[in-house]
Amino acid sequence: MGVSNWVVIKPALSATVVKADIEAARMRRAVNDAKAVTVGVQGASVTLTAAAHSWAERELVNRFAWGSSGVGKVIDKTTLVY
Repeated sequence: MGVSNWVVIKPALSATVVKADIEAARMRRAVNDAKAVTVGVQGASVTLTAAAHSWAERELVNRFAWGSSGVGKVIDKTTLVY
């Protein structure tokens, strides 16, 4: 006989926390303009507005946003700047 606990507590999503996660991750990757990302949060949805210098940088920002706890949807409004 056993007991299974299926209770899941979802953390509250905060624009400040998501932005901090993205900035920290970009800094670890030596991206100089990590503060250029604007993060908007509505419910579990995150909107990213940034100027990326390559497709790789754009993907990086998206991946870090998805990696933040509580994120259910990422709306990417990132533009490429060459």
